[in-house]
Amino acid sequence: MTAAEIEAAHRCAMSLADDGDRLLKAGKPAAARACYVEALAAERDAAMATTTQPSRAILLRSAAWLAVNAGDHAEALRLADMGLADPTTMEREHYELQAVAQAAAKETTP
Repeated sequence: MTAAEIEAAHRCAMSLADDGDRLLKAGKPAAARACYVEALAAERDAAMATTTQPSRAILLRSAAWLAVNAGDHAEALRLADMGLADPTTMEREHYELQAVAQAAAKETTP
């Protein structure tokens, strides 16, 4: 992916996430979840195509939160763990990745 394609994927993901938020507020959780699933795919693609920091960690964090919203807590943990395992992830992003990992882990714990 080129930088322009990464940016376009990210913009698409954020637009879909906004749609999901609106649908959730309108009492349409199934439609919202579908938007979050689509947004997750776009954001994950952008994150995987990015190699520079802090951009990669930020996109991984965003994709992980979208996975939480989509109900895919295992994927949220996987994405957060990818960012946490990268020694070049900056402190602020590391903290934010820990937060999403903790939120996802809470949802997977019975």
